[in-house]
Amino acid sequence: MNPDDTHFRFGIISDTHIRNPAGDLSSPFPVNALANERALAAYKTLQTQSLDFIVHLGDMVHPLPHMESYEPAVNCARTLFDDSSVPVHYTPGNHDVGDKPMPGSPAAVVSEQSIATYRSAFGTDHYKFIHESCGFIVVNSSIWNTGLAQENAQLSWLEKSLTEYNGKRIFVISHYPHFVHSRDEDEHYDNIAEPARSKLLNLFSEYKVEAVFSGHVHHFFYNRIDDTSFYILPATSFTRQDYAELFKIAPTAEFGRDDTGKFFVTTVDVSNRNHSINFVPLNDTTNVSPTDQAAAHSKTENSPTTVQVHLRHAWHESIDLPYNGPMEEFSRKRARNDYTLLRLWQIGLKDVRVPLQDFLDETIRTRIQDYQHAGIQFHLFGSVDKLNQAAQQCGELLASITSFELITQQGDPIVTLPPEFSMHKVWLSIASTGRKNDGLYFHSVTSGYKWPLEEESSQAINAWCDSRSFQGIVFQLPWEHDINTLHQIDEWCESQNISATVNIKLAKENPADGNFDDHAIGERIIAAMNISNASKHLNLQLDTYVDIDRGYAPRNGLLDRHFNLRSSAISLINWQLDFTPDG
Repeated sequence: MNPDDTHFRFGIISDTHIRNPAGDLSSPFPVNALANERALAAYKTLQTQSLDFIVHLGDMVHPLPHMESYEPAVNCARTLFDDSSVPVHYTPGNHDVGDKPMPGSPAAVVSEQSIATYRSAFGTDHYKFIHESCGFIVVNSSIWNTGLAQENAQLSWLEKSLTEYNGKRIFVISHYPHFVHSRDEDEHYDNIAEPARSKLLNLFSEYKVEAVFSGHVHHFFYNRIDDTSFYILPATSFTRQDYAELFKIAPTAEFGRDDTGKFFVTTVDVSNRNHSINFVPLNDTTNVSPTDQAAAHSKTENSPTTVQVHLRHAWHESIDLPYNGPMEEFSRKRARNDYTLLRLWQIGLKDVRVPLQDFLDETIRTRIQDYQHAGIQFHLFGSVDKLNQAAQQCGELLASITSFELITQQGDPIVTLPPEFSMHKVWLSIASTGRKNDGLYFHSVTSGYKWPLEEESSQAINAWCDSRSFQGIVFQLPWEHDINTLHQIDEWCESQNISATVNIKLAKENPADGNFDDHAIGERIIAAMNISNASKHLNLQLDTYVDIDRGYAPRNGLLDRHFNLRSSAISLINWQLDFTPDG
């Protein structure tokens, strides 16, 4: 979203878990002792972001209302947040008001007494307000399914509020997420159980709620129902170590509880038509403000270059986490690693490359549509057979795909592509096999034409391009080749009046060698960006997005296996800040 089109901006902070400054016994985990310091850093960060207001998604404090340490923790939190230069709107979290009702709940369940205690500490537990013609509705999510009088009163109030705001853009604030993975998932510690869940989701669909913001989980997740986006936003205090299972690598500090790359506050830019999310890291790894990130992203919208990243890992994969107390001793919960999406937003990338196989799977295709709703464009690659299969199975959905990379084999006959692809951007590529380097034969395959073009490749390109109108040709640039080769490809494109997408390979040609030089990788990416943006013909692919740290051709990408930013990603963010449309 262009920042010039921003109507207003608000900030979100979640799960600060402030404790009694004098110390308490409410947590055995060492990282919790850092919560107050981290809350202060998060608060100071938000104060610099030109916000209209701040929403706290709950768990302002860590001690529960029945504990002696609750009041000192509340006083500390109120001293911090009441000093804000912009209004702060509080949302009751389960630590602030009590857990939801659940068999085997690890803490005291919400009650009339705990609600009264919360109200004396933070004010009303559900309310609404209008800002710039948008309606904001804040609810006490702990009381759903309790049968308390407050539950029925809140539900009636919610229905009345949605009716009152009908026709406005509506944003709902709830500490507990309604679901983490899918709307029909079983109850677990991190969602709202039935029957309240369906009642609420149906209301959100009926009144076309634009977005629902939640915390509680201490990790990021994104879901969509109809046109409603559901955001579960990260914490400032600690990461939940049960979700460390999502990352196929040894956990970070404290068994995943102190993953410092995942502490954020959030800003939301609301334009006259939509909204966009900016994640502000709290570990000083990027030194890039959300204002700067938004400016960087708008600049890339004006850039002539399309930058695709290879999503080699299963970006859509769901796993069942182990049942393992203290929270999930009696049930499993399913989750998906959505940091793939968060980092695309944070870096400012909106084009991803995935195999056609993903699109042919109905479950994955639904997730593709979720990503598209979130502003991500998909470039699919596959053979003619796969294209035919896609046309037969889901032809009407092909219009949502940005482009197709047709992988051919050397010597393939020219064939007519399915008519469903006639309105799409089709790029011609090739499977390159049997590489040799210094006399050593590599039993491997790569994609993209090699430069300089061999006569057989030139003839194949001419034959295919004479047979139909292609958008352009896909080349590959191996790691060992000079980045200035891009100039030669650009000159060829100029002479042929055609465009090229160049796959910038971060892997070494020898699949037995690894490439883990972040500095060199960052320099190569930036050099490629500079050359491409001075050209009218070149687009780029970056291979790869997330580290390949095992198997063949291991190499670092933009993200490590914890899905935290590598220095090459930070270089790309900073390049965007320096980029100007005139080059």
